[in-house]
Amino acid sequence: MVPQINKVSEEKKYEEFDEQKLWAEMDPLAWHYSIARNSVFEDTYELTRTQILDAAERGGHDVILEAGCGTGDIIGELQTDIHRIGVDINDRFIEHCKKHHQHENMEFHELDVTNLGQWWKQFEGKFKKPLVICVNNTLNIMPEEIRGNVIAQMFEVCGSEGRCLVTYWNGNFFSHAIMNFYSQNVELCGPFDFSHVDWNNRTLHAPSGYSTHWMLPEEVQRLLRSYDVNIGLIGAKIQHGKDHINTAGLSIFAWFSTDCSCGGKSYYDSEDAQTFYSQIWGDAETHIGRYDLLTDAEKSSLTKIQQISRAEEIHEENFVKLIASKFRSTSDDIPKVRILDMGCGYGGLLRRLWKGGHVWRATGCDIASKMCGKARVLNTEMGADQDIAILEESYLGVSVPDESVDLVISMDALLHVGPEGQKTAIKEAGRVLRPGGWMVFCDIMQQEVVDPVEMQPIYDRIHLTKLGTVSNYQECLSESGFTKFEFEPHSENVASHYGTVREVLIEKKGDIAVSEAFLNKMEAGLAVWKELAPQNIVWGFMTAQKTEKVNI
Repeated sequence: MVPQINKVSEEKKYEEFDEQKLWAEMDPLAWHYSIARNSVFEDTYELTRTQILDAAERGGHDVILEAGCGTGDIIGELQTDIHRIGVDINDRFIEHCKKHHQHENMEFHELDVTNLGQWWKQFEGKFKKPLVICVNNTLNIMPEEIRGNVIAQMFEVCGSEGRCLVTYWNGNFFSHAIMNFYSQNVELCGPFDFSHVDWNNRTLHAPSGYSTHWMLPEEVQRLLRSYDVNIGLIGAKIQHGKDHINTAGLSIFAWFSTDCSCGGKSYYDSEDAQTFYSQIWGDAETHIGRYDLLTDAEKSSLTKIQQISRAEEIHEENFVKLIASKFRSTSDDIPKVRILDMGCGYGGLLRRLWKGGHVWRATGCDIASKMCGKARVLNTEMGADQDIAILEESYLGVSVPDESVDLVISMDALLHVGPEGQKTAIKEAGRVLRPGGWMVFCDIMQQEVVDPVEMQPIYDRIHLTKLGTVSNYQECLSESGFTKFEFEPHSENVASHYGTVREVLIEKKGDIAVSEAFLNKMEAGLAVWKELAPQNIVWGFMTAQKTEKVNI
C-alpha cells in the first residue's frame, strides 16, 4: 500500500496552507512512489541525472551539493566517484535517503537551506570546486520570500570556481502533467478537479494544500534576474561551461556562476548596507546629489549629513523639471503619466512625482528585498500605495506589459549591470514605453577613454570589468527605437558626493551599528571614488524619446 500524505479538510481554501509546512511534513514514500511508478517524470529524472553528471565531470567539480534533495532520487542515483552531499529540511526525507542511498562518498544532512552558506564553512579547504544544485522545481516549492536568499546561499557555497544549477518544470508541458501525473497521484496532491487548475498561468492549487507552478523559459529568466542572476542565453541544448538556460524532458535547466551576479541584491539586502544608507546616505534616497547647486548659506549653515540630504533633494527637483520639459512646454507642470522606475530603491523619486500630482500609475522595480519592503511602507505612510506598485524584480526583465507606460526613469541604478546589461535594460525600456514616451535617467559612467589599470579599484568595488559610457547609452537607445538623445553632464558632483559621505562616515564611525569590516571597506571604497572620479567618471542626465517601433 502506498503511504499517503496527511490530508486536511477540503472545506478550507488553499491560501490558508503553509506550503513549506506541507512539504516539511510530507511522507517521503508518498513523493518517491509518485515518481517511481511509471511516472511521466521518469525520463526527465534520468535526463537530469545525466546532465548533472556530465557537467560535473566536464567541469572538474570535486563535490556535488543538492539543496532540497528530497528522497534522493537525483543525487542518490548518480553513478560517480565524485563526493555527493544532500541536504533537506524534512528529517524523514533525510532518514529515507540514508537508508536507501548508502553509497561511498555520499552523505545526507537535515538542514534549513537558508543557512547553507554558514553550514558549508565546515567543508572549506576540503572542496574547491562545488557544483551546487536545486532541481525538480524545488526552489519554487520554497516560500517565495526566501527563494532569493537560497540563491545567495548557493552562490556563497559555489564561490568563484564553482557553478550552480536550478531546474524548474517546463510550462509548455503543464497540461500533460495535469492529465498524466497529478490527476493520477491523489496520494501526493489529494483529489482535485479542473476548477483548481489555472491553465493560462499554469498553476495547480489542490484542496489538500498541494500547489505547483510551471513556468516558461522566459519566465524563469525573468525570475532569476530578480534574484540577481542575469542569464542572457536561452536554448534547447546544454552548453557546457556557459551560463545559460536549456530545456530537456519536462524541465528547464538554468546553469550559472557568480559571473552572472553583480552582487547588488546581497549587498543592498545586508543589515550593514541598510544601516549605512538609512543613517548616512539618506533614508529615502541612494543617489548622488547636486552639490554644485548648494548655496553658500546652505554650505555654511548645514551639517555635512544635512548637505547630503539637501543635495539629493535638489537633484530630484531638477529631475522633475527635466521630466516636465519633455511633456509640457512649461517647466512647472506635467500631466499625470504612467511611470516605470528602473532600480527604484526606496522609491523616493516616485513619491516626489506622486506628491506633485504627476503620477497616473507608477511601478518601481528593484531586486533588493529590504529596499522594496521599505519603499512599500513609505508609500503607505504617504498614502501613495494605491498609485505606486513596488515589484521585487530586475529591470532587465520586469512584468510590465508592452507599451503600457509613458515615462521610464532611473537614478544611478543601471551602472550595476555593466554595458551589456545596460543594453538589455534599454531594450526593456523600449518594450514597455508607448510610442512617443520618454526615458529620463541619470547614471554613473566612465570617460570614453580610461586607463583600465587606474580604474581597476572601481571595477573591483562594483564587480565589473568596465562601466558604461555616454556613447554606449546613445548607441543602445538608437538600436531600441529612441531618438532625440541628449546628455546633460554634472560630473563634478561625483567626487563631492563620495567625499562628503566619507566625511560623515568617519565622523559617525563610533555611533553607527555596522560591522568593522563593512566600515573599513566602505571608507576605502568612498576614498577610491573621490580620488578617481575627477579624471575618469562621467555623471549626468540622459533623455531620449521612443519614436520608432523596433522588433525587440
